[in-house]
Amino acid sequence: LEDLGATTAMNLDGGGSTTMVARLLGDFAATVRNTPSDGHERNDPDGVGLFVTPGDGQVHDLVVQGADQADASDDQPRVFPGLHRTLTAKAVDDHQTPVTIARGDVRWSAVGGGQVDNGQLAAPSDASGTITVRATTDGAQEDAKVRVLHPLDQLELSSARLSFAAAGNDQAQTLKVTGRD
Repeated sequence: LEDLGATTAMNLDGGGSTTMVARLLGDFAATVRNTPSDGHERNDPDGVGLFVTPGDGQVHDLVVQGADQADASDDQPRVFPGLHRTLTAKAVDDHQTPVTIARGDVRWSAVGGGQVDNGQLAAPSDASGTITVRATTDGAQEDAKVRVLHPLDQLELSSARLSFAAAGNDQAQTLKVTGRD
């Protein structure tokens, strides 16, 4: 920690009951950010909390990421040539606390190929390199680089076979499709 510039530090237990809960930039809800040894949060009576005082509630910055990205620090969004990628924009105020914005309040544009309509990037079939997508509101603007992959070569399914005994909401199953370039 000293190498990172800390002058004062505190060593917390770090054992099996350690759980880190944090609110991602632009999100309203806090989520578990680590994997506790039991696989879930324990009911512990002690905790340390750090909180940010809400700011002025006005949009100062935007956080732009792929709609399925779990964290803004994940790799940049990716798209296959000729396909689409949905992006989201979240707003934060002067204390980096979340601010509600309607999807329609964000204006989208793209530089380097492609078109964006309401957060959905359509990459041209001959796209390569990166496409810069810009999200703009009345109070902020943010650019996000979207990496264009090589052309789609194959699709992999998470299951070789799906079977439905009956139709209905309680019978829903998830099929994950992964593209390979």
